[in-house]
Amino acid sequence: MLSLLNFFFSSDVDWWLYIVIALAALLAGGGLGILIANSIHSKKIGDARNVAKQIVDKADVEAKTIKKEAILEAKEEVLKLKTEFEKEQKERRSEISKQENRLTQKEDALTKKMDNLDQQQKAIANRQNELNDFPV
Repeated sequence: MLSLLNFFFSSDVDWWLYIVIALAALLAGGGLGILIANSIHSKKIGDARNVAKQIVDKADVEAKTIKKEAILEAKEEVLKLKTEFEKEQKERRSEISKQENRLTQKEDALTKKMDNLDQQQKAIANRQNELNDFPV
């Protein structure tokens, strides 16, 4: 070890050369370290972007699924309301038809009563004429 130190500290060796070599090695090591750090950093950023993209894609699929389910539920609700409306309309039409039939029957009954009254009035008028024509 002493001989190695003597070699470095001998007057034959140029100190400046060792300093330049040391600085070059230091710079090369620092540059290599920066390149490796940048590479690792870039890989981490790329991985983070991939994870973020997967999260966004998954959220997009879930949003589409939720939207489809909401649309399906809305369609089912519309169909249910439409069915209820049509049922109510059918019931109303049936009730109106029943009322119309009752009114028609009442009208027919009133017409028959009026016809009977007319016949009775004619019969009464005929009897009165017969009575008036009868000599007293």
